[in-house]
Amino acid sequence: MLFFNTQLKFNYDFEDFFQEDDANVQYYQQFRQKFEDDSRFLLIGIKNAPTVFDSTFLADVDNLYLQLKSDSSVQEIYSPTRLKNPIISRMAGIYQTPVMHIDAPEKYATDSAFIFSSPQLMENFFSEDGQSLVINLKVREGISRTQLQELFAKIRNICTESYFNEYHIAGKLIAEETYIQKTQTELLTFASVSL
Repeated sequence: MLFFNTQLKFNYDFEDFFQEDDANVQYYQQFRQKFEDDSRFLLIGIKNAPTVFDSTFLADVDNLYLQLKSDSSVQEIYSPTRLKNPIISRMAGIYQTPVMHIDAPEKYATDSAFIFSSPQLMENFFSEDGQSLVINLKVREGISRTQLQELFAKIRNICTESYFNEYHIAGKLIAEETYIQKTQTELLTFASVSL
């Protein structure tokens, strides 16, 4: 007699493997509440050879930023195209200028000199060779797996339509999604082979 359960469900929530009253779990949850969960962050690395200082490329990066900023699954997003540099002046007080003047190519040389002299910008948003930049985003807490898959598809579609030389998405969420897809595929393969 052959029986195949089509109602098989997967649960990859790591926390469900532990009892809630366990002291270690409680300590972990207190730590997470205090310092925030790092699993909701995504990095989108985008390459443009020979340099990121190209008006068409920067317009496409900014378009990606704008489309993701309006997505209900995204809580926060930081793009080099929207970063501000605070300036303190005796005459004007405190004001901000863009780190990148994406609509003013004549300022790219000054922008790049400032960026390359800033360790904080270089460590978080730009590659050392000046060919890549990173968009950082934080996904809303409690979104469904379907919403997450839709967000990943949206990122891939925008990046593909923008004809970026190369792009990569990194973060715990993308790793988990890849792991889940691979595990489900292998499980179905092994189940079908065993029949």
